Amino acid sequence: MNPARLLRYGAAAAGAGVLGFGAWSALAWARYVHVDPGRHPRDELLDRFVPNPEVDEYHQVEVGASAAVIWQLCKLGAGWLRGPAQSGATSVKALQSC
Repeated sequence: MNPARLLRYGAAAAGAGVLGFGAWSALAWARYVHVDPGRHPRDELLDRFVPNPEVDEYHQVEVGASAAVIWQLCKLGAGWLRGPAQSGATSVKALQSC
């Protein structure tokens, strides 16, 4: 294969990557500050602390644990920063104590 042709193909691939990333970031920028409140369910607690969100992003996770277990794990939350091995053992102890 001709080195000049290989260079052209490489430049075309790089250009396509730059154009794709540019389109993706333009779309993300266009969504910024343009929040559609109808897309997400009403959440009084969230609206109290973040009345005018700048980003249209919403995640909801269903948790099957009791409130006591969640509270115990939240109190131990700073221990999770020590590392996965230590925090895992701490979490198991917290779950066993509930």
